[in-house]
Amino acid sequence: MKITQIHALYWSAAGHTRRIVHHIGQFLSQSFMVPVIDTDLTSFNKRQNNFEIPSTSFVVFGMPTYAGKLPNKIMPFIREHVHGNQTNVLAIVTFGNRNFDHALAELCFLLSENHFCIKGAAALVCEHAFSQKIATGHPDTKDFKQIDVFLDQVFKNMQSHKTLSTPIPGDPNASYCIPKGIDGKPVNFLKAKPVTDTKLCNQCGLCAISCPMQSIDLQDPSQVPGICIKCQHCIQICPEHAKYFNDPDFLSHVQMLETNYTQLKKNQFFF
Repeated sequence: MKITQIHALYWSAAGHTRRIVHHIGQFLSQSFMVPVIDTDLTSFNKRQNNFEIPSTSFVVFGMPTYAGKLPNKIMPFIREHVHGNQTNVLAIVTFGNRNFDHALAELCFLLSENHFCIKGAAALVCEHAFSQKIATGHPDTKDFKQIDVFLDQVFKNMQSHKTLSTPIPGDPNASYCIPKGIDGKPVNFLKAKPVTDTKLCNQCGLCAISCPMQSIDLQDPSQVPGICIKCQHCIQICPEHAKYFNDPDFLSHVQMLETNYTQLKKNQFFF
């Protein structure tokens, strides 16, 4: 079947997954000589829509890894609102240099259940959303070169009608990884929320407007009455650097990651 467009869908609070999916979309656009449709599912408003992707599209679907799986508040959206029609797809997950665990298997399972045909998959190392000290600067030029080699092979497989032959590791039904603190013991920061330095905050409301969960009060951005999934979007987008976390368990977990996961992991490709 002739491909008429590349459809790039992604959820990317920290921006790293977005960069990768954009790159892949442009590569495939040039390979198939078709346009790219870009859909940023990080936007709360965008996730109020249903997406029925035709069989003539080639989809790139990117998601980050949260505690070894897909973000639990976003996963139901994929299951209920993103459907294909035997549509070809590349499944992409990013991870912050610890492990992607079951995230890629979960994404492939959800997409397959929703009538997509997996033509390739990858788990790619990115700078951790919690700390710039972990996988600093990734994805970098070397990462993108590896991605291009992978995409070239996927394109060749498409032309020769080959199907995905490499098994995807992980269990879609596995439990989330339990976060640990610097002492190696489990920590619980589910209720942790960002706090605001009121001396720096100029009440611009950018954090509230762009929060993927619509959890920040627009009238008083220092208040977070809704659910916080620790995506770090408000911290990264604040022009005054007024947002931060001070929860002891969260900070202990970040310290543990910075201590134990400095050695760069490898990107993994499946085709």
